[in-house]
Amino acid sequence: MNCDDKSRLLRFFLLCIPVRLAIVVAAFFLGKKKKQAWYTMLVGLAVLAIGIGLCVFQYLRDTGKREKVGFAGGEVYWNSYVHGSIWIVAALLIFLAPKYAWIPLLIDVILGLSLALKNYFL
Repeated sequence: MNCDDKSRLLRFFLLCIPVRLAIVVAAFFLGKKKKQAWYTMLVGLAVLAIGIGLCVFQYLRDTGKREKVGFAGGEVYWNSYVHGSIWIVAALLIFLAPKYAWIPLLIDVILGLSLALKNYFL
């Protein structure tokens, strides 16, 4: 593992994963509300935008209109269609059944951790 890989891993474990876990926790507590507030719609739209954006980035990479480089600067080793689809499902759950919206987001974190460990350590 070279120095660039180490810095990418640090950003992944110290920035990406904590932010994603914070979103899981926020979605969990959002689903605990008896009456859905106006910000539920905003959170749902933000999660939907992230999901669509991830799918669009993968499409642009697949068509050669964007480099096959991830947000941290390294080669993409995950499938953003899967990643984005999970976020889209979470957004739909925020709109339709908020108490379950945290589940796909947690699955996404676990999947991300698994793929990172596989890519860098196995």
